[in-house]
Amino acid sequence: MSGSSILVGTDFSDGAMSALMEARALAMRLGAAVRVLHAFAHPDWSDHPAVGRWLARARLKLDDVIAVAGTPWIELTRHGLETDALMLCIGSHGTGGFQPLLPGSTTTRILARTTLPVLVVRPDRGSYSSMEPMQRNTNSRITQQKTENV
Repeated sequence: MSGSSILVGTDFSDGAMSALMEARALAMRLGAAVRVLHAFAHPDWSDHPAVGRWLARARLKLDDVIAVAGTPWIELTRHGLETDALMLCIGSHGTGGFQPLLPGSTTTRILARTTLPVLVVRPDRGSYSSMEPMQRNTNSRITQQKTENV
């Protein structure tokens, strides 16, 4: 295992919440830490009401989020590589996603440019109102292969 943490990108969307829950479940199995990063364009991002609601659902404090100014796909990729993250975990669609059948632009750019493993999580995997790990589909070869290869 090259890194000791899973880096989760957040834009405080439902997709990011799904990614965080998957990262936490995987981190428990791997004995890894979970870190959350938000790249922002506007310095007053933390004042938005959605941020507080998301943090409450995630049971995190604002100080738990690594906040960096910049473009999300660039900063998440850069930070993951610089900190030797085990992997990146991102939602398939964030606040800008409009086409449900294709990954969002941030996700697509990360997948095309990083050398780190990336776990992409769909936001429609269920409701995560508690911190319990989600039930995994053990019939999924992809899930099993990704977990075994990490």
